[in-house]
Amino acid sequence: MLRGIAARCIGLVGLLVLARLLTPHDLGIVAFGATLVTFANFLADGGIGSGLIRRIDPPTRDDLKALMAFQLMLSSALAVLISLPLLPFGEAGEGVAVMTLALPLTGVQIGR
Repeated sequence: MLRGIAARCIGLVGLLVLARLLTPHDLGIVAFGATLVTFANFLADGGIGSGLIRRIDPPTRDDLKALMAFQLMLSSALAVLISLPLLPFGEAGEGVAVMTLALPLTGVQIGR
């Protein structure tokens, strides 16, 4: 619980620093990208891991490996599907596309 609170506090401080350093237009791009990444993380997770843990039998190591592979593939596919249509929108689209490239990394973190 303390780790989650600490992560939220660090995120808040980082957002406050970004708000002071970026122009309103750039901050809007970051906010839009963060929204897309959060939504894609929600889709990539899908509650499959929670369902696997909540079942009566504990998950095996192979089950956990398969879950991580599934989440990694799904988050990679989402990153590509989100990034490609954004590229024609200039600098703003490219910025958001770069942010979505972090999706597979969060998939690995979730599977840990």
